[in-house]
Parts: sequence; structure tokens; C-alpha cells
Amino acid sequence: MIAALILGFLAPELRVLSARPAPEIDALFQRTDGWIGGDGAFSVPMRDGRVAWLFSDTWVGKVREGHRIESTMVNNTVGIQRSAFAAVEFTVARDDSGMAKAFITPKDHRGWFWLQAGGMVDGKLLQFFNQVEKTGEPGVWGFRSAGLWMGITENPQDEPAKWRTVQTKLPNVVFSPERTLTWGSSVLVEGSSVYIYGTEDIRRNGRLERYLVLAHADKRKLSDTRTWKYYDGAKWSSDIGQVGHLADGFATEHSITRFDRGYLAVYTENGLSSRILGRFSKFPWGPWSRPTTLYNCPEMGSIANTFTYAAKAHASLSRRDEVTLSYVVNAGDIGQVVRDATLYWPRFVIVRLARPR
Repeated sequence: MIAALILGFLAPELRVLSARPAPEIDALFQRTDGWIGGDGAFSVPMRDGRVAWLFSDTWVGKVREGHRIESTMVNNTVGIQRSAFAAVEFTVARDDSGMAKAFITPKDHRGWFWLQAGGMVDGKLLQFFNQVEKTGEPGVWGFRSAGLWMGITENPQDEPAKWRTVQTKLPNVVFSPERTLTWGSSVLVEGSSVYIYGTEDIRRNGRLERYLVLAHADKRKLSDTRTWKYYDGAKWSSDIGQVGHLADGFATEHSITRFDRGYLAVYTENGLSSRILGRFSKFPWGPWSRPTTLYNCPEMGSIANTFTYAAKAHASLSRRDEVTLSYVVNAGDIGQVVRDATLYWPRFVIVRLARPR
């Protein structure tokens, strides 16, 4: 960890030239009937020019006079853009009675899935699913992660309702009160290599520390985690116990995308903050620069009882030195989200960056 931080001082730092909200992109996602808001918002550019959008908790119903009515929440949905900057077409699964339901559910019938990052591997759609269950605690924080699954969709060229996805539960994770180690926060596919980013949470004396971690898989052996290797900050090892902390203050949702002649990491500071941070590296494994504030989300300080999270960059919506980011505004009271339909949508920001030197 110390070596990674020292090297980070040597990595080229990011410099923000401008940052502005992008309501013209917000509008591509907003509806008054059917899909009426969701979080997560991971994007996967597909080979045919389409973009798959992967959402977690999603409102389905109607928006009237600024309120959500006749609405319900499902655990995940999918959207498709026919091309970049086209309006999103949402897929909401329905049961036999026509009631909205989650697009995909765990094969073992335990809890539910929140959708994480994905990537295209030899024409198939790779996805990661965070398996979540209730804890019994009241309020919006009464949940915990209980497992991690990999999904391989064999026919992503079809409409999402026809997707055939093979689920594999991953064993190389840790979920305990003291420590969490999980994968699928971001995915980067380069040649035969699949870089799978995740986070390690360590809890000491009531304090949470969260770090960026990295695994590598050969795309031909993705489902066999015995073949994965883990980066310790200097070299790759087949021993998961050697996994290194590559950067601190990270979020379980983040993005690693190509930028200029290197790579851009984007995340909400510590996972829950008004600050969206960015780091730059010349290589997928780092070293990563010190964090730069890309944008301050104004809602967290101006709208009572709200919080901002889930920041990430979207390659399909970015152009050269302009990077398009999204984040989500939520409230600690679910009733507030129902009453205020401006909450709980992806909100987009366009950030112009100087070329790292």
C-alpha cells in the first residue's frame, strides 16, 4: 500500500479545465411513464454501436406533477441505446400478472441482484452481479452483500428480454464484519486480457477504509477463478492473499476507462460524498496519481436529507478531452424520493480535462 501511494506521487495528475451539468444527456433517460428512475447506471459499449445500460434499484410507474404515483421499485433493469446520444429504451421485466419485477434474479433464489460493471468479450456480454439480502434493520441502509456472481450473456445482439445469461457464483470474495473483498466494480477488456477491478473494505475501531484492488483473467478462462491473478502493487500473483491496495478512498462503484494515452479512474469519494474524484495512470494496474476533484455535486448541500453517489465515466458519451460522468442523487427517506421525482435519476456532467503530462 505504501509503495503504491509513493508511486502515485510520480504519476501524471489530472487538471480540470471546465465542468458543467449536461441536462441534454439527462433527458435521454427521463420518462413520465414506465421506467421512472434508477441507480447504478453502468454502461457497456457493444460491438454493433449499441450501448447497454445496467441499473440497480429502479422505480416503475408514473410521474405526475413532480411526484411518482402508482409506482413500485424493482431490483434491476436494463436499457439499450441504439447509438450514442440516442434516447434509452428500457426493459422492465413483468410477471404473468403484468406486475414489474427484476430483470434478473439469483440462481440460488437468495436475496436479489444489483447490477455492476460489464464488458464485451468475444461478442458475449460479461457482467458482475452483487448479491444482496436484507439485514432486518429499518431504513434505506438495511441491506448487506452476501455474494458475487458472474454473468455471461451469450446473445447480447438480441433484445434484452431474449438474453440468455449463464450465472456463476464466484468463490474468491470475502464478506465478513471486519473485511469485504469483492470484484466487478469496473471491467477493462484489452486483447486477451480482462482486468477486473474491485474494492477491499477493512473495518478497524469503527472506521471504514476502502481500497482499489485488481485481478487479471484470460478471456478464455474467465469463469475459472483458479486461473485469475492478483496485482500486489508491483507484480502479479496467483495468491489472492497477496492482492495489493492500489489507491485509497475508493467507492464500490467506479469506472476505469481509456483516456488520452492512459487510463482514467472515476469514483465518488469514499462511496458517499458530494465530491467526484479522478485519478490517472499510464497503465491499467497503475501507479495511480493523487486524486483530483472533477466535480462537486451541488445537491448534497442544497437539498435536505439527500446524498450523492455512484459516480463513473461513460466512454460512449465522451469525446477526446471531454469526459462524461454520471452520478445519482438519493434521499434517506424513501417517501421523499416518491414525493420529489427530480431525485433518483442518472445526472450527467461533462468535464474537460487537460492532457496529463
